[in-house]
Amino acid sequence: DLRGWSLMDDKDEPAKWTFPARLLPPGEFLVVFASGKDRRAPTGNRRFHTNFILEGLGEYLALFAPGSPAAVTAFAPRFPEQRRNVSYGVDDSNRWHYFPAPTPGAPNGVSPIAGLAPPPQFRVERSVCETPFALTLATPLEGATVRYTTDGSEPTATSGLVYTSPL
Repeated sequence: DLRGWSLMDDKDEPAKWTFPARLLPPGEFLVVFASGKDRRAPTGNRRFHTNFILEGLGEYLALFAPGSPAAVTAFAPRFPEQRRNVSYGVDDSNRWHYFPAPTPGAPNGVSPIAGLAPPPQFRVERSVCETPFALTLATPLEGATVRYTTDGSEPTATSGLVYTSPL
């Protein structure tokens, strides 16, 4: 029974969002959205929503047992950076990974992605330019492939152009 368990993103407020009575059988999963909508009584397709929103670049996040002054588990000082349409969780070996195919409400699959690559470095500072110039990109990550787009869309592992020479 999850009654009294709580989630929080503030070390000074351990019961920031508390679960109502809800049985979670062994081996089952529960999706909780950190949306700020504060929904503790989901009905139909509605799910639990916390009364706080998590930052995509990471912040403190903890789970507390009822009446416990210490977190049962926590991302401290912060969970790692998150990406759109990519989940972060444990695999079958209990190791943390990013999952490019999220499986909300089900077990995570297998993923080789243990961390995020640092952003590429641009050799020209952001500015308004009136004359052509060669834009070179670099990454400090050995063996990384840099992908880019020219239409404003986000490149993925299978979309976008592979950077090979100055633009």
